[in-house]
Amino acid sequence: MSLQAINDYVIVELIDNTTKSSGGLILTKVEPPCTGTVITVGPGRVLNDGTREEHNLQVGDIVVLGKSSLNMPLEDDNKNFYVMKIGDIFGKKNG
Repeated sequence: MSLQAINDYVIVELIDNTTKSSGGLILTKVEPPCTGTVITVGPGRVLNDGTREEHNLQVGDIVVLGKSSLNMPLEDDNKNFYVMKIGDIFGKKNG
């Protein structure tokens, strides 16, 4: 990817978690969690004393995020990505 996140931003590629029936119908009774793969992550927010706030996200992490975080879409290399603040990520999957 030719884009690099700065400060406390992260760029995520969504993982398709839709549930489909054997006939190909999308099952919408229960909305799946919104997850994505971290493509690039900034070094952290600059604090008032000039230091950077630490975070524990790395490229390749699978993260859980809210649908309301998906308000800044962008396209690069014919793929769709989303830019969001690190604070908009609820958690990451271990393993």
